[in-house]
Amino acid sequence: MSFVWKTLYPYAILDEVQKETSLIVSIKSVYDQWAEPKYILLGSSQLLLLEKVKESLAGRSIIIEFYPLTLPELRTQS
Repeated sequence: MSFVWKTLYPYAILDEVQKETSLIVSIKSVYDQWAEPKYILLGSSQLLLLEKVKESLAGRSIIIEFYPLTLPELRTQS
C-alpha cells in the first residue's frame, strides 16, 4: 500500500486530515520507508489531541500553527 502512495503521491497537500485519520497510518508508513515523499497536512483540529488518531507522527513532522487572518489583512491587496 505504501508503495502505491509513494508512486502516485510523492508530494501532496492533504486538507482536513482529521476527518480521515486512516491517512495518518499511510503517511507514516511511506515516511518510514522512503525519504523522498513530502506531505503537507492541513486541518482545523490539533492532530495530536484527537482520540481517533492511533498513530503518532512524532519525529516525522513539524507543526506550524497558522492563525486566522485579521480584517486588515483580508482587505490588503498584494
